[in-house]
Amino acid sequence: SDPSTFDESLDTLTAFPHAMAGMDFEADVTIRVPMDTAIVYDLGTGNGPELFEGVQISSMSIYDIDGLPMGFSWECVGGVSGSPGLGDCAWSGGDVGCIRIKSDGPVDGMLAGNGVQAYPINVILDVSATYLVFGVIEYPVDVQVADLLDYFVLVVDSGSSVSTGEIVDARNFQVISTYPNPASDHFKIQFGNDNLSDVNINIYDILGNLVMSETHKSKMGYNEVIFNSSQLNSGIYTFTLSNNEKTITERIIIN
Repeated sequence: SDPSTFDESLDTLTAFPHAMAGMDFEADVTIRVPMDTAIVYDLGTGNGPELFEGVQISSMSIYDIDGLPMGFSWECVGGVSGSPGLGDCAWSGGDVGCIRIKSDGPVDGMLAGNGVQAYPINVILDVSATYLVFGVIEYPVDVQVADLLDYFVLVVDSGSSVSTGEIVDARNFQVISTYPNPASDHFKIQFGNDNLSDVNINIYDILGNLVMSETHKSKMGYNEVIFNSSQLNSGIYTFTLSNNEKTITERIIIN
C-alpha cells in the first residue's frame, strides 16, 4: 500500500471480494479520518454520559481487528500527509490511511464449510480528540470506539458458489450465506440489512406449507439467525426474508 496512490476523495471501503479457497487473498481498506465528530462521553462531573458535538479529532489509531478467520492478518500504513510521530497505524484528523487485510498463504478451504462462509469483522479504534468547554477551555477526550466500522464481512468461498467473486456489502439487504447447506440439526442464515428494522423469516416445505417463522430485530449491517431444524423432515425447503421493503427467497436442504 503506497500512500502516494491513495485517492483522498475515497471513504472507507464497505465490501471485500470473496476470499477463494486455495488462493492468496489481499484487500485494502482506505480510511479517511474526519476533522471533527460528535461523541457520547462521561466527563466525570456526575452528570453521566453526554453528547458533545464539534469535537476536534487529534488522532485515530487501529487498536485491533476482531473476527478475522484463522490464517488471516492485517497491517496498515501511515496517512497521506505523513503524520510524523504517529506511527503506521495512527492518523491525524483529515488524514487518509490504509488497512490491508490479507491471508498468510493460500486460503484454507475448511474455512468455507461446504460452500460459502461469512465472517463479520469489526475494526476497533482508539480516538484522541479535544473538546472546547465554554468555547475556550480545551478538554482532552480519549475513547475506544467499537461500533463505527462493524459492518465489514469477509466471505470465504470454496469456488462452488454461484456467487463466486461477488462483492458483499453487509449494508445492503441480502443473504450472505446459509450454513451449513445441506443441514441436519441446525443451520445459520447470515444476512446484511440497510436499515434498522424487523426482518421476518419464514421457512416453507416443498408443498408451500409454513413450517417455521421468526421475527429478528435487525441492526444495520451484518446479522445472523440460527434455526433448530432437528424436527424437520428431510427434503428441500425455501425461506424468505422480508424487511417490509424487499423480500428475498432462498433454498435450504435438510438431510
